[in-house]
Amino acid sequence: MSRLHRLSTLCVLLVLSMGVLPRHTQAADANAQRIATGLENFATVLDQLSTSTILDQPIPLTTVSPASDDALRLHALFEDSLKSALAAVPSYDSLDDLRQAIDDADGRYGDVEVEFDAVSVAPDPDYPQLIAVDFDVNARRTI
Repeated sequence: MSRLHRLSTLCVLLVLSMGVLPRHTQAADANAQRIATGLENFATVLDQLSTSTILDQPIPLTTVSPASDDALRLHALFEDSLKSALAAVPSYDSLDDLRQAIDDADGRYGDVEVEFDAVSVAPDPDYPQLIAVDFDVNARRTI
């Protein structure tokens, strides 16, 4: 019995020293979660704007509209990039984790290169109870 007890103790110490069991857990940031959900919903709305009359019109001197698959794919661009990047993270431990997820949404979606730059997710300096989310989006396609 003593040998089994020593072996069990050794196994537990080994597991703890390897870091398999977490020493502490951090709760998900509720504000970051709500903002991520809001941005996912906003991405869907942005993609639906592609059917507006302005974005559905051909670019001057061409037969291609900005929303078409032959141009910027605006009918699915934000869902494919921003929404899928945010949905891939199960929970955000901080606003900085959310900022990083937005910044990491850069990539090629179809033939369109999308970049999310100057990303900031932080309390508003003038209204600390509010959280400001700012970023630039650049989408380009070379044809």
